[in-house]
Amino acid sequence: MNALFLKLLNMSISAIWLILAVLLLRLALKRAPKWVSLLLWGIVALRLTVPMSIESAFSLLPSAQTVPANIEMTRAPLIDSGIEAVNAVANPVISGAFTPAVGASVNPLQIVVTICAYIWFAGVAAMLIYTAVSYLRLRHSLSTAIPMESNVYQSENAGTPFVLGVFRPRIYLPFDLSEQDTEQVLAHERAHISRRDHWWKPLGFLLLAVHWFNPAVWLAYALFCRDIELACDEKVVKALGGEQRADYTQALLKCSVRPRAVAPCPLAFGEVGIKERVKTVMNYKKPGFWIILAAIVACAVLALCFLTNPERDNFTLRITIPAGSQEKIVYSDTEISPTKGHIIVNAGEGLGDTLVQIKPVYARTETAYDEPEYLTPGMPVRMEAEKGAWFQIGVSVQNPTDEDIDVYINVENVQVRIASTLGESMMQYRTEYIGDAAAVSKIAQSLPYPGGYAYSSIKLQTEHEPYELMVYLTGGGSGDEADFDSCAAMAFDCIGNMGKISFHGVDGEIAAFTREGYEQNMKFFITIGAEGVSRIEYSLPGRSGGMTNADESLFKPGERALLFDKSFGLTDLRGLEITALDEGGNIVWSAAVPDTKENRGTSYLKQDGWVITNVK
Repeated sequence: MNALFLKLLNMSISAIWLILAVLLLRLALKRAPKWVSLLLWGIVALRLTVPMSIESAFSLLPSAQTVPANIEMTRAPLIDSGIEAVNAVANPVISGAFTPAVGASVNPLQIVVTICAYIWFAGVAAMLIYTAVSYLRLRHSLSTAIPMESNVYQSENAGTPFVLGVFRPRIYLPFDLSEQDTEQVLAHERAHISRRDHWWKPLGFLLLAVHWFNPAVWLAYALFCRDIELACDEKVVKALGGEQRADYTQALLKCSVRPRAVAPCPLAFGEVGIKERVKTVMNYKKPGFWIILAAIVACAVLALCFLTNPERDNFTLRITIPAGSQEKIVYSDTEISPTKGHIIVNAGEGLGDTLVQIKPVYARTETAYDEPEYLTPGMPVRMEAEKGAWFQIGVSVQNPTDEDIDVYINVENVQVRIASTLGESMMQYRTEYIGDAAAVSKIAQSLPYPGGYAYSSIKLQTEHEPYELMVYLTGGGSGDEADFDSCAAMAFDCIGNMGKISFHGVDGEIAAFTREGYEQNMKFFITIGAEGVSRIEYSLPGRSGGMTNADESLFKPGERALLFDKSFGLTDLRGLEITALDEGGNIVWSAAVPDTKENRGTSYLKQDGWVITNVK
């Protein structure tokens, strides 16, 4: 439910900008037909309803995703409103309040988002229950209504004329209407039915119920109800003469009712904005062709600008400078790929004068990228880079303190991805916290258990370290502790602060593993992902190695080979640089895993069809 809530929250925030645009456009289109206003609200409804949107260079939305979908799990949570001033004020507060403590078993934002999701769901349920109860009470009060003709009824409980019903709408009239007023009222209510307003208003209310937390949506719904009545009046009066319009306004005044609490029904004759409606009826003039055309064009432009998401090619990247770091260059754990032949770099929050450098992760040309550029706040730097290649970007910042610090750098003309993108199945559920029970459960269900065993349930021990995952299995087989080694390895990869995992069958514990023992026995394998590879080279700071086939033949795509074992001294992939070369020494493929805290425990890398893993 958290993911659904965050998705709706971002949709609702995006709709605020569209609602503001509609408010301005309604003022500019006062002379246009009133149905145009309803068309504008229909565009708002699409923004609130459709969960996906195409990107467009014409989009005027500042941001398509203000709240990141993974904000619950990030070490330093940030929002991206698309407005730097807002980000500068909000992000330090959010990061300061919700950055998880070292050793915590759960990210505090997981709790906050979960609570908010339940509050949202309770609000939706409350509004729908209130509406259902109100509707049933109204239907009960009209049970004694007397039919007049077709779908028209009279009732002593009808204080004003209105339409009630979605699939079989009925018109209810009070007994004290004169014959002249009845004629005008019926014309109005029948116009509602012919325009399907008894459908659109409940649908609008349903969207309000889903987005009840957004004040802008409440305002939009109130104006939508007003515009429904104005459009209906227009439909009726455009066929009336001056004297008949006067009779119509008299009927409006007699049947006017006070504005009531927001509800999806009924459609009352004098429900909203009597003063404005009387003035509009008496001053009605048929709109000219060019006004109608201009209004339609304006609606199309509005849809293009606010139903599409902005093309994102500028990003603010966080670079964490570890405590006591004296590294010449510290790189971001987010990789960038130029969308043009160059990138534009600006200093962000926390950065003074510094050197900035890019390092290829995967590049097809031999262009040198080992010369840093000087970066000064307020003075953008243009850096040439191969379009479509992948790079890490770093800055020269030392940190003599005993705490990590974060600095930010703004990069334009790029797309981004998280370094060492994790692969398939359970890897999509990877979490830093064993207390993230939903993700941990998914991981446990996805493990490749030995034949005969099947997942049943889990228990978590999060009271003290080492935090433990206990997996309970059904069935049985010939599996012993060694058969569960790969299951344990994958689980350690996917659950950042898990210190122990144990597997239990019907007869008790089958196997148990600790992170310390797991890391002491690591072997890394590589699956070849390209043709023509003759040699593979790998390195860490101060260490390097390489491998070829014993018969000097080329590696085959899909072939899996031992890359290195525990003698290499590597317990995860942090800091690893690997390059595959052809017979001429040209680079076929390369990858690098930044040596950062976020990559602790990373022992699975999948990129461009190549796979490196500690699991054979």
